[in-house]
This record gives sequence, C-alpha cells and structure tokens, in this order.
Amino acid sequence: MKDSTISLLRERESAWAREKRLLATSEEIELFEREYGKIHPEYVPYLREVGYATVGSEYFDRLPELRKSIRKGDGYRGPDSPGKMGECFIFHWDGCGNPVGISWKDSKIYVDDDVYGMGMCLSDSLDDYVTELLNEK
Repeated sequence: MKDSTISLLRERESAWAREKRLLATSEEIELFEREYGKIHPEYVPYLREVGYATVGSEYFDRLPELRKSIRKGDGYRGPDSPGKMGECFIFHWDGCGNPVGISWKDSKIYVDDDVYGMGMCLSDSLDDYVTELLNEK
C-alpha cells in the first residue's frame, strides 16, 4: 500500500480509531504468519500504519478479524472452488458476505460473488480499491 493511500485512510479515520491506535506490531504479524501463513505484502502496511479504518462502507480486517476470515475462507479455497479465493489473501468480506482478496499472482483485488460472478476483478491494486471505495478516483 502506498504512503498516499495510508495518508488518505488516516485523514478519514475516526477519533475513536486514532485514540485506540489499533496498529499491528512486527511481532504480532510474525506470530500471525507462523500460525496462519503469509500476509500479502500489499496488506502489511495497512496493518502497521492504519490498523483500523472505515473504507467507504467497508471495514478491512485487523489481525483478530483476519484469523476469522482465514478460517471462514477455507471453504472458498478447495480444489472444487469455482472462484479466485484459492489464489488470494482474503482481507475482508463485503457487505453481502462475499470474500474479497488480493491475488498472490497479480496483486489485483477479486471477489467471489455468487450473483455477479466468481472471481470478479474489482480493482487492479489495493491502492486503487481503497481510493475507489472512498470515491477519490
């Protein structure tokens, strides 16, 4: 995630989030990765520098929510899964309960949506996705 995107998120974070400063430490990220696997490198700056923010109408996962997302997302990663989540790091669930992930192959943002399409590309990058959700593009 670019510094400009992090700054944009910080501008919009709530006073509550600023006060709590829910940032992940390097040690917390390392422990998480030992237990659950690698966090996509595009997402690590969000965890370290922002920690918690409303992005448009969406909330991106912090480490506690990522644990739940990984468990919940296992159902989308099987060999019979028709979508893209098997190739992605799931970092949040949209308002309809669909998994949204960053592709390990091309760093694009995908959603597996039963209605609009499994493996639908939402954005070319996490930075673009954030700015689109915030109506900044």
